[in-house]
Amino acid sequence: MKTISEPSIISPAILVLAALAIAVIFITLNGTNLLLLSNLKVNLALLIFLGMSICTQGGIGRTAATGQWGHPLTIVGYVLGASILILAVSVFFNLNLPFLASQLQSFIIIAVLMAVKVLNAFVHYYFLYFTDVFETLRGCLALLRDKGRLAVFFDQSCGPDTPLQEYPSEITGVDNTELAQAFRKLGLSYQSWDYSEAMLAHLLRRRPVLDALKSQFEAEGNLFLYESHLGESFGIERAYTHNAGKRYLYLARRS
Repeated sequence: MKTISEPSIISPAILVLAALAIAVIFITLNGTNLLLLSNLKVNLALLIFLGMSICTQGGIGRTAATGQWGHPLTIVGYVLGASILILAVSVFFNLNLPFLASQLQSFIIIAVLMAVKVLNAFVHYYFLYFTDVFETLRGCLALLRDKGRLAVFFDQSCGPDTPLQEYPSEITGVDNTELAQAFRKLGLSYQSWDYSEAMLAHLLRRRPVLDALKSQFEAEGNLFLYESHLGESFGIERAYTHNAGKRYLYLARRS
């Protein structure tokens, strides 16, 4: 239920692509002719290519992986993307739009919309992956019948960016995790089983499989999934082997 080591949306590949996009914008606005960057249309085509490349790693790929096609922030992304494409078509085919005075103005607006789209991707990422445990559990209870049961695998561990010595190990106790506290606040009784050793063994088996499939992740534009699973493997191993992480199966009952 809880993701503890989801890698940042800012991957090295995205940083490189973003830097190149910024360079293209800077060169265009300064009117500099540099190698292939010789005119506005070529510069715009390159900028859109870089933007779409960023999207496949930080936006579309994550949305597809989670099935959040109808999320409000995903819809905002659709609108921004469509606006960018409409403006780009007007530039490539020399179409005059009533509210734009020049192709350079269109280029500037496209650059601004792309920046907003990147910001939207950041917000989308955190809405998708990080939620409050208590609020999530309370929402799940609305789906339970009277005397219904809810089974949850829950990982309470030190995140990869948190120093181990600063993480309170007592919170990894079966009755002290964030989920156990949420159960008590909502008046739910529960049973629990420790799956920490099984989870660690699973993660260690995961690594050679990931290595074997890395090229396929990359070919599909889903390298972030490879990095996510690999980062999770090392992050959880670090926590579990330093008394800073546990995984439990909880079975709660609604009275």
